[in-house]
Amino acid sequence: MLTIKLAFKNLVGAGRRAWLNIIVLSIVYVMIIFMVGMIKGVFGRMEHDTQVTEFANGQFWCVNYDPQDLINMRDFHQSYADVKSSMKPDLTCPILLTPTTIYADGRSTPALLKGINPEQTVMQMETNKLLTESDFIPAMIGRKMAKTANLALGDIITLQVRDKNGVFDAVDAEIVYVMQHDIQTVDAGQVWIPLDRLQFLLGLENEASYITVSKDFDQEIKGWIFKDLDFLMADIKLLSFQKQIGAAIMNIIMLSLAALAIFDTQMLAIFRRKKEIGTLISLGMTQRYVKMLFTIEGFYYALLGIAVGLIYGIPILYFTSKNGINYGEFAEDIGMNMGSIIYPEFSFSLILSSTLMVAAIIMVVSYLPARSISKLNPAQILKGK
Repeated sequence: MLTIKLAFKNLVGAGRRAWLNIIVLSIVYVMIIFMVGMIKGVFGRMEHDTQVTEFANGQFWCVNYDPQDLINMRDFHQSYADVKSSMKPDLTCPILLTPTTIYADGRSTPALLKGINPEQTVMQMETNKLLTESDFIPAMIGRKMAKTANLALGDIITLQVRDKNGVFDAVDAEIVYVMQHDIQTVDAGQVWIPLDRLQFLLGLENEASYITVSKDFDQEIKGWIFKDLDFLMADIKLLSFQKQIGAAIMNIIMLSLAALAIFDTQMLAIFRRKKEIGTLISLGMTQRYVKMLFTIEGFYYALLGIAVGLIYGIPILYFTSKNGINYGEFAEDIGMNMGSIIYPEFSFSLILSSTLMVAAIIMVVSYLPARSISKLNPAQILKGK
């Protein structure tokens, strides 16, 4: 108990130097929690939104289908006639792809034309808008595609397609809906029309490029290759892992700077308080207790730094988690499936683990300078040597 009281008095006696270290440590503590929470919020929402909007519970791919091979995209299709009777709109969603060129007001824009069942409920897309009555083929696009191609609701566009025999055709379509979601992999460079209309244009009845399925669909489709969520979302998880590594490096750098400040403070304290240390040892305090004294002082730095960080950090973290951080149009230009408003995720386990990590590192850093006390000779110190 005496050691604890004495360590606290020494900390208070350090004055502004001690509070400067405490404030720096609190900033590092809050920044570590904030950076980790930001990454968890961004990629947690990205994975969830991508899954419910695009992948559902997995996909069946036609043979040789490669989503990265845009040149041969028109050749990636396969018949699903054998299982058509079991393909209900709430269980499966066949999608047919083909390259197209959009012509509107004298402009031409290359795009990917996708056919989808307007009545499907597997993917959280507003495909029911394709049931809108129109004198032309109803089509819907995302807001990024609308911005890129300079299109708006109600515009009439001409789509150039090439059927299975290599014959070119051109049809008019009306933009009946502009999607407002944040999933760019179903938005950028894409036009959606009813599946049966695209199958008719291409002469590919009962054929699709891939079939998205819900969790209630538990049968195999012969001749199709199933891709689970681990495979489909591998890129997102890899990117998340890379960002976590980058954040960890930044956290190490910031924590190292704070630890270095504590280390320097403790080393300076030992140098300036040699006579005090010699006196304590002469009065019967063992070198082990003197080491403990300086280690406890370091623990107080960590404790007060965490406490100060929580005082101003909790309101900041709570506000950002509830209201988010608005990145505006910059979020769309990043090219990832993220919205313009980012909501960080701060869990109790994150705060607890960060607290324990900071406290442990600062205590270790405080103990390292204290080891030099064992080399001190009390008699020589009291003589001023």
